[in-house]
Formats: sequence, C-alpha cells, structure tokens
Amino acid sequence: MGAALNRMLGHIARALAARQASETRVRQFVADASHELRTPLAAIRGYAELTRRVHERVPPDVAHAMRRVESESARMTTLVEDLLLLARAGLRPAAGRDPVDLSRIVVDAVGDAHMAGRTTTGGSTCPRCGDRDR
Repeated sequence: MGAALNRMLGHIARALAARQASETRVRQFVADASHELRTPLAAIRGYAELTRRVHERVPPDVAHAMRRVESESARMTTLVEDLLLLARAGLRPAAGRDPVDLSRIVVDAVGDAHMAGRTTTGGSTCPRCGDRDR
C-alpha cells in the first residue's frame, strides 16, 4: 500500500512539475511576443500621428481612418503592456470598473463599417461600467 501511494505521489509531483514548466514556457512566450510587438505598434502609432501634423489637406475619410489607426494602436499598446506585465508577474491585472460610454465604441464600429462600405443607422448613448481599453 505504501509503495502504491509513493508511486501515485511521484506521478502527481511529475505532473505538477510538467505543468509548472509549461506555464513558465507560456509566460516566456507571452513576454517575448509582447516585447516584440511594442516596437511595430509604436511605429504604427507614430506614423498615424505624423499624418495629423502634415500641413497638406488630407481627405476626411483618410483623416478618419488615420485617427482610427492611431486610436486602435494605442489600445493595442495598452493590451500588449498588460500582457507583458502578466508575463513578468504571473498575475492578472485588475480590470477597471469605470463608467464606459458604449456609444463611443459603437460610433467607432459604425465608422469602421462605413469605411468598409457598409451602411448603418443609429444614435443614442449607452453608458455601462467596464474597462475602457478592453
């Protein structure tokens, strides 16, 4: 009976060690990927910001598209920073519970759909609580 218990405990210890090693590899991958994504996101955001600074007239649809690129790259940067933090700490950041006006998200989605050639109608506010960047 004692030998069987020792074998079972050995299996459990090996399984836990394998799980720990797997989590460590995943954490390292997430940290590496997050770190590598920071540079291209900064470049995308920088080029989008640059289009606002040019003195030449930009068509309104292009200006809108570049604002969306800038806004979404800022959002992605926040998510990548959170991933990097998670990988380094092994913890989950606390999600915000601030009031979020969902109409802003809807307006962005409608604008994106319009740019893609889809038509929509609508228009009212929709406040809820959540994390503005997620």
